[in-house]
Amino acid sequence: SRELLLDLKYRNSRSLGIPMGRLMGEIFSDKDADILLPIPLHRAGKREYNQSLLLAEGISQIWKIPADDKKLFWRSDILPQAGKTGPSKQMMPLDAMTSSENLEGRSVALVDDVYTTGNTLRAAIRAVEMAGGKVSSALVWSRRVPSQENEASWVKI
Repeated sequence: SRELLLDLKYRNSRSLGIPMGRLMGEIFSDKDADILLPIPLHRAGKREYNQSLLLAEGISQIWKIPADDKKLFWRSDILPQAGKTGPSKQMMPLDAMTSSENLEGRSVALVDDVYTTGNTLRAAIRAVEMAGGKVSSALVWSRRVPSQENEASWVKI
């Protein structure tokens, strides 16, 4: 699981994304969701593709609902979280993300590649709710195992 994610995220093995997402879609279900929203790449990021979008596209094939990567965005003044640790990673503001559209009446399943502190998902949930939508589930491929450094951040979303 870890090696697959590392290959997808850092070793340009984008062909793994959709099959990994299909597996997620077969294992998990959400009868309420009518749209999949992948966590967006940060604007300052250097990746050629969004691995969370690839996972969402795989889930979409199984769940038969659309995946849309044009609805959530990072605020331009928020720095990328990759590489941050401990307290600096936990300082992300709740309004770090925004939605480009009104999501009134939409039931959203969020998709991300890894859960570390929960801050990214909390920011996405807030963005969806501020746009009038409801988050019915959040699916992640992997969860970082707590260490003393980030143990306090493992809270229910």
